[in-house]
Amino acid sequence: MSLSTTSLSHEQAARFLSRATFGAKGNDINNLVNTNITDWFTTQFTFPIESHLTKMREFADATGDAYNENPRMSAWWDFTVNSQDTLRQRLAFALSQIVVVSKMAGLIQKDLPSIMTCY
Repeated sequence: MSLSTTSLSHEQAARFLSRATFGAKGNDINNLVNTNITDWFTTQFTFPIESHLTKMREFADATGDAYNENPRMSAWWDFTVNSQDTLRQRLAFALSQIVVVSKMAGLIQKDLPSIMTCY
């Protein structure tokens, strides 16, 4: 029996979501229990890709702030907490832990949009 097409218990759904996302929110666990992992992945892949760089610029323009660490982190937190594509956000974070781009490295520090294109 494959878990990909089998309904999960609440405990299994919570465990899966805690690993595949930054954690379940709202009705995420119940929604997964009422479907299956394959359908969950299919749904995650249908969400449009949103740009962290665009969101950073929106935050900077709205606050009058420069393109610096403040709007960058605001964009990251906004996507992490509010995006529907929770799998993509978790995967981008995981990859950022492997491929480290330091914001302290000379030219990159002066060109923050370069860091934002990594997401």
